[in-house]
Amino acid sequence: MIDRLKRCVKELLGFALIAILVANLSSLLRSPRLDDHNLPQFNLELVNQKTFQDSSRNGSLVLYFWGSWCSVCSFQSPIISELSKTQQVLSFAVNSGSNREVQEYLESNRYLFPTYNDLQSDWSTTFKVIAYPTIFIFDEDGKLRFSEVGYTSSWGLKLRLFWLELW
Repeated sequence: MIDRLKRCVKELLGFALIAILVANLSSLLRSPRLDDHNLPQFNLELVNQKTFQDSSRNGSLVLYFWGSWCSVCSFQSPIISELSKTQQVLSFAVNSGSNREVQEYLESNRYLFPTYNDLQSDWSTTFKVIAYPTIFIFDEDGKLRFSEVGYTSSWGLKLRLFWLELW
């Protein structure tokens, strides 16, 4: 009985390891390849009518591309919202309705991250986003250090940001 249990645990751990490797490989293959790895200058009016200016930014920046229609984003957004309490975040709502609709969506879900409504998908096109959610992490100098497509755990994001601070 114990041998059978050990074998099951080994198989489950092996399966989990393979699933993690496949998920990371898939994310790597779907991550946008940006020609210019530098953060562009932003001067954006957000859905809450505040302005986000890149010149006022200090430190690293997380860009989060999402949609209110995206089921995976509904799992990722609470993590990004929590992260935005301690980290600079700028999110782009893609194909998610009017500014008022996006603001209502943010409020009804209690999301705290600053959001630009990318109505015409201009910014998602600029960043070559083809799948949602997509996250970019830029260092304090505006250089792209990480990009991730699909769901990323809280600890995964925090680990990337910690690694960024060590650079």
